[in-house]
Amino acid sequence: MSTFEVNITRVRNVFDHPNADRLSIVKIGDYSTISAKLEDGSNRYAIDDFVVYVPEGAVVPDYLLKKYNFWNDEKNIGMLSGSKGNRVKAIKLRGVLSQGLMFPVYNDGQMYRISGETRDLTIALSTSNIEGMNVAELLGITKYEPPIPVAMAGQVCNIYGKTLGYDIENLKKHIDVLSPGTPVVVTEKLHGTCCQIGYIPGLNHNDLPGDWYVGSKGLSAQGLVFKNNEANAGNLYLKTVTKLGINKKVIDTATNFYPENNVYVLGEIYGVGVQDLTYGQSEPTFAAFDVYIRKDGNGRYLNVDEKKHFLKEADIPMVNILFEGPYDRQIVAELRDGKTTIEGGTNIREGVVVTPLIEMRDDKIGRVILKDVSDDYLTRKNATEFN
Repeated sequence: MSTFEVNITRVRNVFDHPNADRLSIVKIGDYSTISAKLEDGSNRYAIDDFVVYVPEGAVVPDYLLKKYNFWNDEKNIGMLSGSKGNRVKAIKLRGVLSQGLMFPVYNDGQMYRISGETRDLTIALSTSNIEGMNVAELLGITKYEPPIPVAMAGQVCNIYGKTLGYDIENLKKHIDVLSPGTPVVVTEKLHGTCCQIGYIPGLNHNDLPGDWYVGSKGLSAQGLVFKNNEANAGNLYLKTVTKLGINKKVIDTATNFYPENNVYVLGEIYGVGVQDLTYGQSEPTFAAFDVYIRKDGNGRYLNVDEKKHFLKEADIPMVNILFEGPYDRQIVAELRDGKTTIEGGTNIREGVVVTPLIEMRDDKIGRVILKDVSDDYLTRKNATEFN
């Protein structure tokens, strides 16, 4: 499950910016972050230095922006993105992508120190209790939550414990999770809004006739789903799912393949009126990327071949497969960029998702499924990022 973290981490590599003498490129995991050099022209950071890494989508408090020279005194706002200049976004500096910010972790020879607004955190000089520490709360750094458009809002009801929490970790953050050669499938990641359709036999809920529900990613994580009523007739999720008959297809195929199981189909609603990338679609449409089944409290994601078979039998479109074979980081990086593979679409690709052909788990991140996002997507203009 993807989590918002502002971690203390090690610098993996440092090298000179190819187009700017006064800048360095600092590698954090597989992320590249650009840093100004010191006055004498030397690199500000060295390999294995500890830093606080602030990821994209973070909102940074004013005191930190002022402390580390990201503040515009004349305008009295930060120098980052957003109306207040306090939101971290990917940018290109002299032709090189920079993702995230870094703040130093001070080392006086006896203690590590990180400065917060109201207190300092001092840590004994031991790598065993500092690397990977999440200091978001200490520093007052929060996650940016975009406003919800009217069409994506609606009346909800609570069926806590019966929905599915879902998110995907970033490959650049977890570069060692997949071993080279692991059989994987690489699919195109679509820029729309994540939709969850669940069939719960015997649910018997007044607001959910037919024992099925539709939810967004954010709501489903809280156990909330959209009421299937007249007040929600204009809701993007319900309107798209019912118009395309996805709910009926899920129920019929689930009953046939996995009787007495809760069955969840997860996919992306995309097209005109959803996000800034429309994929040549004149109205919202749907493509599935995962299927999960659960019975008596025990659940699992279907393996890739099982998922393909289920979706084919259900006549539910699946996201486009770009590659199937042994995992290779370079192949994934090459597939990440370029134009969409959606027929009729001309916009850029958001990126890719890498999934093992046979489901795997990792001690740190849980289920192994990783996204890799295109540089052009991260730095595009007039972007929307609704959940």
